[in-house]
Amino acid sequence: LGILRKNPRVIIATPGRLMDLIEKRAVDLRNIDVFILDEADRMLDMGFLPDIKRIMKSVPDERQTMLFSATMPKEIEAIAARIMHDPTRVEVDRSGVTPAEVSHEMFIIKNQDKGRLLAFQLQHCSGPVLVFTRTKWMARKLTSKVNNMGFTSAQIHSNRSQEQRRKALEGFKRGKFQILIATDIAARGIDVSGIEMVVNYDMPANSEDYVHRIGRTGRAGKTGHAVSFATSAQEGMIKDLEKFMKTRLAVSALPDLPPEKRLHEGTDQRYGRAGRSGDERPSRRQFSKDRSPKRFDGNPGDDRKPKGKRPGSKNRDAADQDSKRPASPSKSSKSKGSDKKKPKEESPFWANFKKHRPAKKKSVGQGGRRKNRPRRG
Repeated sequence: LGILRKNPRVIIATPGRLMDLIEKRAVDLRNIDVFILDEADRMLDMGFLPDIKRIMKSVPDERQTMLFSATMPKEIEAIAARIMHDPTRVEVDRSGVTPAEVSHEMFIIKNQDKGRLLAFQLQHCSGPVLVFTRTKWMARKLTSKVNNMGFTSAQIHSNRSQEQRRKALEGFKRGKFQILIATDIAARGIDVSGIEMVVNYDMPANSEDYVHRIGRTGRAGKTGHAVSFATSAQEGMIKDLEKFMKTRLAVSALPDLPPEKRLHEGTDQRYGRAGRSGDERPSRRQFSKDRSPKRFDGNPGDDRKPKGKRPGSKNRDAADQDSKRPASPSKSSKSKGSDKKKPKEESPFWANFKKHRPAKKKSVGQGGRRKNRPRRG
């Protein structure tokens, strides 16, 4: 807020944060000359459009409005035409065109085999890797699985706090984490140089998101590689993507995938060669496995005590010794009638209570023929 009081020439903000500052009267937009919407196709969709309209009421009518985006669907163009006067379109390249430095590779695979194929791809890649999933749940699950393989990874999605996202992104930039697993929240707006490979673990919801995802690699003239995992039910989506990009995506044959057991070998060796990343903690299930006592198998080198006698149970040891001793003649000479237990004498209180207790009445339907009761209602 202190910087805003100095009347800066440029203000860069997200729609939600800018709306908070406007409501608190911490920022004045009445002198704005240029209003820019970066990633305009996302800003003008149904999620951000109400905030954008309220922000535009705070800026003067006489201004220059600029929209930037790598993709501009026709629906967004229609919305932009309503909020702009006499707009002019400038294209650096055709919409949907991907960088020539990025190579594409597609695999048709079952969902249960995606983890094994990802392990194969990571083993043959030494640089930073950005992995995209469709849901937050899958991003969290895949991060734990990749860490168990022996790699270092972090996660970014909307359920993570701003501080957690910042630490994950900074660690990915500095090389602390080799793999960054994210939802489409990281498909736009992050600039990490040197990303060697982008993996679409889950295919995006539309063709525009695919272009933004793979745009994270092959930046600033460097080469990059994009790998996509698709199921047989998503072949129609692949055709729509090829039509949008006006190029054909080569489908590669599946390599020899590592067995499932090898993917979990790093768990027994404290997360493999690289150690745990710190972004994921071991689950309670792992702790219970480590702390559970093992059964005694009778090995001579095992210093654990076998099951059976409890240490310090004198009563049980004494009972065992008594059972082994021969019976004394005095006990054997007793008659069988003496072994029977005598009935316990009843206390005077209970005897008097039973004597004066009233007779118990039989309820309806008890004993003999059941009586017909009238129906309710």
